[in-house]
Amino acid sequence: VPILAIGAVVVLAGLLIVRWQLGLRPSVSKAQTQALAVISAGLKSPNANTQLQALGAIGQSGDLSYRSMLEPLLSMDATKPQLAAEAARALGQLGAVDAQPALLALSQRRQEPGVAILVADALARLKHPEGIRILLDLMEHGEPEIRIRAASLLLEQGNLAGAPILWGRVSRGHLSATASRVTLRE
Repeated sequence: VPILAIGAVVVLAGLLIVRWQLGLRPSVSKAQTQALAVISAGLKSPNANTQLQALGAIGQSGDLSYRSMLEPLLSMDATKPQLAAEAARALGQLGAVDAQPALLALSQRRQEPGVAILVADALARLKHPEGIRILLDLMEHGEPEIRIRAASLLLEQGNLAGAPILWGRVSRGHLSATASRVTLRE
């Protein structure tokens, strides 16, 4: 079923591209309606990967009208932490400044490091100082990948506090494959 759902999204996208190339361009509002339907179906999918892909698409869309779909997902941090984390990331990518209170509430609850780092990233993108503070705290985490990711996100925000960690790892050549991809953004 998950492969079928992903396949359906790919086929729909392909059909829209072909229609566009043939000059059968839908109006912007019709295209937005179609995109919303596909993303909504992705969020309702029983497949976690499809849900995460839908959240990624929302974050990359830059369309703040999706915000109302994201904030309720933040409360799922206890049952579906990755879903809540990706919803937080999408809110940060959208620049949803009005979501700061919900993100702050999520940041106050005890989270696994992977969730905490995405919530902190969202807050930092939204220029909330708590995001930077959490990232600074995460640079002291016991897992090297978490420290590297926090340092990298701090650098993205123009904060050089993470530079020594990244430089130390690179100069010693001790980056794991995961940390290398995170640092190099692959």
